[in-house]
Amino acid sequence: MNKILALVAGAWAGVMAHAQSNATLYGRMDSGLGNGNGGYYEGKNSKGFSEILGGGVTPIWGIRGKEDLGGGLSASYALEWAIVNQKVGSARLSTVGLRSNWGQIDLGRMQTLANTTLGEYDLGWSPNRGGAFSLAGVTGVNQKILTSIRARQSDQIRFISPNMGGVTIRGSYVFKGDRGLTQENRNVDNLFSVAGTYKKEKLSIGLAHESKLDNTLGSSNAWGTGVRYDFGSFVAAATYFDNHYDSDGKGYGLSVLVPIGALNVGLQYAWNRGAIVDKKSVKPAVVGFFSNYYLSKRTSLYFNAGRMNEDARIYQTAGRRGSWATGITHNF
Repeated sequence: MNKILALVAGAWAGVMAHAQSNATLYGRMDSGLGNGNGGYYEGKNSKGFSEILGGGVTPIWGIRGKEDLGGGLSASYALEWAIVNQKVGSARLSTVGLRSNWGQIDLGRMQTLANTTLGEYDLGWSPNRGGAFSLAGVTGVNQKILTSIRARQSDQIRFISPNMGGVTIRGSYVFKGDRGLTQENRNVDNLFSVAGTYKKEKLSIGLAHESKLDNTLGSSNAWGTGVRYDFGSFVAAATYFDNHYDSDGKGYGLSVLVPIGALNVGLQYAWNRGAIVDKKSVKPAVVGFFSNYYLSKRTSLYFNAGRMNEDARIYQTAGRRGSWATGITHNF
Protein backbone atom coordinates (compact mmCIF):
# COMPACT_ATOMS: atom_id res chain seq x y z
CA MET A 1 0.00 0.00 0.00
CA ASN A 2 2.80 2.37 0.89
CA LYS A 3 4.46 1.62 -2.48
CA ILE A 4 1.21 2.49 -4.28
CA LEU A 5 0.89 5.74 -2.33
CA ALA A 6 4.49 6.56 -3.12
CA LEU A 7 3.90 5.93 -6.82
CA VAL A 8 0.75 8.09 -6.79
CA ALA A 9 2.57 10.88 -4.94
CA GLY A 10 5.47 10.70 -7.39
CA ALA A 11 3.16 10.81 -10.38
CA TRP A 12 1.23 13.77 -8.92
CA ALA A 13 4.48 15.63 -8.27
CA GLY A 14 5.49 15.01 -11.88
CA VAL A 15 2.19 16.35 -13.15
CA MET A 16 2.51 19.45 -10.98
CA ALA A 17 6.06 20.00 -12.19
CA HIS A 18 4.82 19.95 -15.78
CA ALA A 19 1.80 22.13 -15.11
CA GLN A 20 3.17 25.18 -13.39
CA SER A 21 0.73 28.08 -13.71
CA ASN A 22 0.73 31.71 -12.68
CA ALA A 23 -1.55 34.73 -12.83
CA THR A 24 -0.52 38.40 -12.86
CA LEU A 25 -2.71 41.39 -12.11
CA TYR A 26 -1.51 44.43 -14.06
CA GLY A 27 -2.67 47.86 -15.08
CA ARG A 28 -1.91 51.44 -15.99
CA MET A 29 -3.23 54.75 -14.68
CA ASP A 30 -2.99 58.07 -16.49
CA SER A 31 -4.38 61.38 -15.36
CA GLY A 32 -3.58 65.03 -16.01
CA LEU A 33 -4.73 68.30 -17.53
CA GLY A 34 -5.33 69.32 -21.10
CA ASN A 35 -7.43 70.77 -23.85
CA GLY A 36 -8.85 68.67 -26.69
CA ASN A 37 -9.98 69.71 -30.15
CA GLY A 38 -13.50 68.27 -29.96
CA GLY A 39 -13.04 66.03 -33.03
CA TYR A 40 -14.01 62.40 -33.55
CA TYR A 41 -10.61 61.00 -32.44
CA GLU A 42 -10.23 63.01 -29.23
CA GLY A 43 -13.96 63.02 -28.52
CA LYS A 44 -16.73 65.56 -28.97
CA ASN A 45 -16.58 66.45 -25.27
CA SER A 46 -12.80 66.99 -25.23
CA LYS A 47 -12.90 70.67 -26.19
CA GLY A 48 -12.07 72.99 -23.31
CA PHE A 49 -9.48 73.01 -20.52
CA SER A 50 -10.15 70.27 -17.98
CA GLU A 51 -8.74 67.43 -15.95
CA ILE A 52 -8.26 64.41 -18.24
CA LEU A 53 -8.29 60.73 -17.43
CA GLY A 54 -6.07 59.20 -20.10
CA GLY A 55 -4.72 62.25 -21.87
CA GLY A 56 -1.57 60.33 -22.76
CA VAL A 57 -2.60 56.67 -22.83
CA THR A 58 -5.84 54.92 -21.90
CA PRO A 59 -5.94 53.67 -18.28
CA ILE A 60 -6.39 49.90 -18.07
CA TRP A 61 -6.42 46.99 -15.67
CA GLY A 62 -6.31 43.29 -16.40
CA ILE A 63 -5.17 39.82 -15.48
CA ARG A 64 -2.99 37.47 -17.51
CA GLY A 65 -1.56 34.07 -16.86
CA LYS A 66 0.41 31.16 -18.25
CA GLU A 67 0.47 27.43 -17.54
CA ASP A 68 3.35 25.14 -18.43
CA LEU A 69 1.83 21.99 -19.99
CA GLY A 70 5.15 20.21 -20.47
CA GLY A 71 7.11 19.30 -23.56
CA GLY A 72 7.64 22.95 -24.44
CA LEU A 73 3.89 23.58 -24.70
CA SER A 74 2.14 26.24 -22.61
CA ALA A 75 -1.32 27.78 -22.35
CA SER A 76 -1.96 31.48 -21.79
CA TYR A 77 -4.87 33.83 -21.27
CA ALA A 78 -5.51 37.55 -20.85
CA LEU A 79 -8.48 39.67 -19.75
CA GLU A 80 -8.17 43.47 -19.95
CA TRP A 81 -10.54 46.39 -19.51
CA ALA A 82 -10.31 50.11 -20.18
CA ILE A 83 -11.08 52.62 -17.42
CA VAL A 84 -13.37 55.34 -18.79
CA ASN A 85 -14.96 58.21 -16.83
CA GLN A 86 -13.62 56.78 -13.55
CA LYS A 87 -15.40 53.46 -14.27
CA VAL A 88 -14.48 50.14 -15.83
CA GLY A 89 -15.32 50.36 -19.51
CA SER A 90 -15.41 47.86 -22.36
CA ALA A 91 -13.19 44.80 -22.64
CA ARG A 92 -10.01 45.43 -24.63
CA LEU A 93 -8.62 41.90 -24.47
CA SER A 94 -10.25 38.51 -23.92
CA THR A 95 -7.96 35.76 -25.19
CA VAL A 96 -6.85 32.20 -24.59
CA GLY A 97 -4.16 30.37 -26.51
CA LEU A 98 -1.34 27.88 -26.86
CA ARG A 99 2.31 28.44 -27.64
CA SER A 100 5.30 26.24 -28.36
CA ASN A 101 8.40 26.18 -30.53
CA TRP A 102 6.10 26.06 -33.60
CA GLY A 103 4.65 29.46 -32.72
CA GLN A 104 1.59 30.81 -30.93
CA ILE A 105 -2.15 30.63 -31.58
CA ASP A 106 -4.71 32.80 -29.75
CA LEU A 107 -8.48 33.05 -29.90
CA GLY A 108 -10.74 35.90 -28.80
CA ARG A 109 -10.74 39.68 -28.76
CA MET A 110 -7.37 41.36 -29.26
CA GLN A 111 -5.58 44.10 -31.19
CA THR A 112 -5.70 44.07 -34.97
CA LEU A 113 -2.53 42.99 -36.73
CA ALA A 114 -2.17 46.52 -38.10
CA ASN A 115 -2.13 47.78 -34.51
CA THR A 116 0.44 45.33 -33.17
CA THR A 117 2.66 45.34 -36.28
CA LEU A 118 2.71 49.02 -37.25
CA GLY A 119 2.53 50.49 -33.76
CA GLU A 120 6.28 50.54 -33.23
CA TYR A 121 6.71 52.88 -36.21
CA ASP A 122 4.56 55.51 -34.51
CA LEU A 123 7.19 56.63 -32.00
CA GLY A 124 4.64 58.72 -30.08
CA TRP A 125 2.25 55.72 -29.99
CA SER A 126 -0.80 57.84 -30.93
CA PRO A 127 -1.49 59.63 -27.63
CA ASN A 128 -5.13 60.41 -26.85
CA ARG A 129 -4.40 64.14 -27.18
CA GLY A 130 -2.26 65.56 -29.97
CA GLY A 131 -1.45 62.29 -31.76
CA ALA A 132 -0.38 63.42 -35.24
CA PHE A 133 -0.84 60.08 -37.03
CA SER A 134 -4.32 59.52 -35.60
CA LEU A 135 -5.46 63.09 -36.22
CA ALA A 136 -4.37 62.83 -39.85
CA GLY A 137 -5.99 59.40 -40.19
CA VAL A 138 -2.85 57.62 -41.44
CA THR A 139 -2.20 55.01 -38.75
CA GLY A 140 -2.81 51.32 -38.19
CA VAL A 141 -2.72 51.82 -34.42
CA ASN A 142 -6.10 53.58 -34.32
CA GLN A 143 -7.56 53.00 -37.77
CA LYS A 144 -10.11 55.54 -38.97
CA ILE A 145 -13.31 53.73 -39.97
CA LEU A 146 -15.58 56.48 -41.29
CA THR A 147 -16.61 58.28 -38.06
CA SER A 148 -15.18 55.76 -35.59
CA ILE A 149 -11.84 54.35 -34.43
CA ARG A 150 -10.77 50.70 -34.66
CA ALA A 151 -7.83 49.21 -32.80
CA ARG A 152 -9.20 45.77 -31.85
CA GLN A 153 -11.24 42.96 -33.35
CA SER A 154 -13.36 40.34 -31.58
CA ASP A 155 -13.58 36.62 -32.44
CA GLN A 156 -10.12 36.42 -33.99
CA ILE A 157 -8.14 33.26 -34.63
CA ARG A 158 -4.56 34.51 -34.67
CA PHE A 159 -1.26 32.79 -35.38
CA ILE A 160 2.22 34.17 -34.69
CA SER A 161 5.25 32.33 -36.04
CA PRO A 162 8.50 31.90 -34.12
CA ASN A 163 11.33 34.28 -34.89
CA MET A 164 12.98 32.97 -38.06
CA GLY A 165 16.27 34.80 -38.49
CA GLY A 166 14.69 38.13 -37.59
CA VAL A 167 11.44 37.49 -39.51
CA THR A 168 8.09 37.02 -37.74
CA ILE A 169 4.87 36.24 -39.63
CA ARG A 170 1.37 36.85 -38.22
CA GLY A 171 -2.05 35.86 -39.52
CA SER A 172 -5.59 36.47 -38.29
CA TYR A 173 -9.02 35.23 -39.40
CA VAL A 174 -12.58 36.12 -38.40
CA PHE A 175 -15.49 34.09 -39.73
CA LYS A 176 -18.35 35.92 -41.39
CA GLY A 177 -20.78 34.46 -38.86
CA ASP A 178 -18.84 36.04 -35.98
CA ARG A 179 -19.11 39.56 -37.35
CA GLY A 180 -22.58 40.43 -36.08
CA LEU A 181 -24.65 40.14 -39.27
CA THR A 182 -27.66 42.48 -39.30
CA GLN A 183 -29.84 44.00 -41.97
CA GLU A 184 -27.55 47.05 -41.98
CA ASN A 185 -24.23 45.23 -42.39
CA ARG A 186 -25.31 42.11 -44.28
CA ASN A 187 -22.59 42.75 -46.88
CA VAL A 188 -19.74 41.79 -44.55
CA ASP A 189 -17.53 38.82 -45.43
CA ASN A 190 -14.91 36.69 -43.74
CA LEU A 191 -12.11 38.95 -42.50
CA PHE A 192 -8.47 37.98 -42.80
CA SER A 193 -5.23 39.78 -42.04
CA VAL A 194 -1.57 39.00 -42.61
CA ALA A 195 1.48 40.86 -41.32
CA GLY A 196 5.20 40.46 -41.01
CA THR A 197 8.21 42.13 -39.43
CA TYR A 198 11.93 41.93 -40.05
CA LYS A 199 14.26 43.01 -37.24
CA LYS A 200 18.03 43.01 -37.28
CA GLU A 201 20.09 44.96 -34.78
CA LYS A 202 18.93 48.60 -35.06
CA LEU A 203 16.64 48.15 -38.09
CA SER A 204 12.97 47.17 -38.11
CA ILE A 205 10.64 46.86 -41.12
CA GLY A 206 6.95 45.95 -40.93
CA LEU A 207 4.05 45.31 -43.28
CA ALA A 208 0.36 44.62 -42.56
CA HIS A 209 -2.63 43.89 -44.82
CA GLU A 210 -6.33 43.41 -44.01
CA SER A 211 -9.20 42.37 -46.28
CA LYS A 212 -12.26 44.54 -46.88
CA LEU A 213 -14.54 45.20 -43.91
CA ASP A 214 -17.60 45.03 -46.17
CA ASN A 215 -18.62 45.12 -49.83
CA THR A 216 -20.10 48.61 -49.95
CA LEU A 217 -19.02 51.14 -52.56
CA GLY A 218 -15.74 52.82 -51.62
CA SER A 219 -14.57 49.95 -49.41
CA SER A 220 -11.25 48.23 -50.10
CA ASN A 221 -8.42 46.31 -48.47
CA ALA A 222 -6.36 48.27 -45.95
CA TRP A 223 -2.60 48.00 -45.71
CA GLY A 224 0.36 49.78 -44.25
CA THR A 225 4.12 49.58 -43.90
CA GLY A 226 6.77 51.10 -41.70
CA VAL A 227 10.50 51.31 -41.16
CA ARG A 228 12.44 52.27 -38.04
CA TYR A 229 16.14 52.75 -37.38
CA ASP A 230 17.99 53.48 -34.15
CA PHE A 231 20.90 55.82 -34.91
CA GLY A 232 22.05 55.78 -31.27
CA SER A 233 21.61 59.47 -30.49
CA PHE A 234 18.09 59.42 -31.95
CA VAL A 235 15.48 57.07 -33.44
CA ALA A 236 13.71 57.77 -36.75
CA ALA A 237 10.68 56.07 -38.28
CA ALA A 238 8.48 56.44 -41.36
CA THR A 239 5.09 54.90 -42.17
CA TYR A 240 2.51 54.68 -44.92
CA PHE A 241 -1.11 53.63 -44.38
CA ASP A 242 -4.02 53.15 -46.79
CA ASN A 243 -7.44 53.07 -45.06
CA HIS A 244 -10.36 50.76 -45.76
CA TYR A 245 -12.62 53.51 -47.11
CA ASP A 246 -11.75 55.93 -49.90
CA SER A 247 -13.25 58.80 -47.89
CA ASP A 248 -10.76 58.19 -45.05
CA GLY A 249 -7.79 58.62 -47.37
CA LYS A 250 -4.20 57.38 -47.23
CA GLY A 251 -0.89 58.97 -46.40
CA TYR A 252 2.44 59.17 -44.62
CA GLY A 253 3.89 59.75 -41.19
CA LEU A 254 7.38 60.67 -39.95
CA SER A 255 8.66 60.40 -36.38
CA VAL A 256 11.89 61.35 -34.63
CA LEU A 257 12.60 60.49 -30.99
CA VAL A 258 15.60 61.81 -29.03
CA PRO A 259 16.50 60.20 -25.68
CA ILE A 260 18.24 62.56 -23.23
CA GLY A 261 18.90 60.57 -20.08
CA ALA A 262 15.55 59.95 -18.40
CA LEU A 263 13.80 62.29 -20.87
CA ASN A 264 12.45 61.31 -24.29
CA VAL A 265 11.33 64.06 -26.67
CA GLY A 266 10.00 63.68 -30.17
CA LEU A 267 8.38 65.30 -33.18
CA GLN A 268 5.92 63.91 -35.70
CA TYR A 269 4.48 65.03 -38.99
CA ALA A 270 1.64 63.25 -40.77
CA TRP A 271 -0.19 64.11 -43.94
CA ASN A 272 -3.14 62.49 -45.67
CA ARG A 273 -2.85 62.58 -49.47
CA GLY A 274 -6.55 62.97 -50.05
CA ALA A 275 -9.60 62.20 -47.93
CA ILE A 276 -13.18 63.15 -48.80
CA VAL A 277 -15.53 65.19 -46.61
CA ASP A 278 -19.00 66.12 -47.93
CA LYS A 279 -17.89 65.08 -51.43
CA LYS A 280 -14.93 67.49 -51.31
CA SER A 281 -11.28 66.47 -51.29
CA VAL A 282 -9.26 67.48 -48.21
CA LYS A 283 -5.60 66.95 -47.37
CA PRO A 284 -5.19 66.78 -43.58
CA ALA A 285 -1.74 67.54 -42.16
CA VAL A 286 -0.74 67.49 -38.49
CA VAL A 287 2.40 68.36 -36.52
CA GLY A 288 2.81 66.66 -33.16
CA PHE A 289 5.16 66.95 -30.19
CA PHE A 290 5.51 64.26 -27.51
CA SER A 291 7.70 63.89 -24.43
CA ASN A 292 8.11 61.59 -21.44
CA TYR A 293 10.24 62.03 -18.34
CA TYR A 294 10.76 58.76 -16.48
CA LEU A 295 10.78 59.09 -12.71
CA SER A 296 11.20 55.31 -12.52
CA LYS A 297 10.65 52.27 -14.73
CA ARG A 298 6.94 52.41 -13.89
CA THR A 299 6.18 56.11 -13.51
CA SER A 300 6.59 58.95 -16.00
CA LEU A 301 5.49 62.53 -16.64
CA TYR A 302 4.36 63.46 -20.15
CA PHE A 303 3.46 66.41 -22.34
CA ASN A 304 1.88 65.96 -25.78
CA ALA A 305 0.59 68.55 -28.24
CA GLY A 306 -0.74 68.57 -31.78
CA ARG A 307 -1.60 71.24 -34.34
CA MET A 308 -3.77 70.55 -37.41
CA ASN A 309 -4.22 72.42 -40.65
CA GLU A 310 -7.73 73.54 -41.61
CA ASP A 311 -8.32 70.47 -43.76
CA ALA A 312 -7.51 68.23 -40.80
CA ARG A 313 -9.92 70.18 -38.60
CA ILE A 314 -12.66 69.62 -41.19
CA TYR A 315 -11.67 65.96 -41.53
CA GLN A 316 -11.88 65.54 -37.75
CA THR A 317 -15.08 67.65 -37.51
CA ALA A 318 -13.18 69.39 -34.70
CA GLY A 319 -13.98 72.67 -33.00
CA ARG A 320 -10.38 73.84 -32.86
CA ARG A 321 -7.07 73.04 -34.55
CA GLY A 322 -4.87 72.55 -31.51
CA SER A 323 -4.86 70.14 -28.56
CA TRP A 324 -2.52 69.22 -25.74
CA ALA A 325 -2.25 67.23 -22.52
CA THR A 326 0.16 66.89 -19.63
CA GLY A 327 0.02 64.41 -16.79
CA ILE A 328 1.45 61.38 -15.04
CA THR A 329 1.35 57.69 -15.99
CA HIS A 330 1.97 54.78 -13.63
CA ASN A 331 2.20 51.13 -14.64
CA PHE A 332 1.71 48.32 -12.14
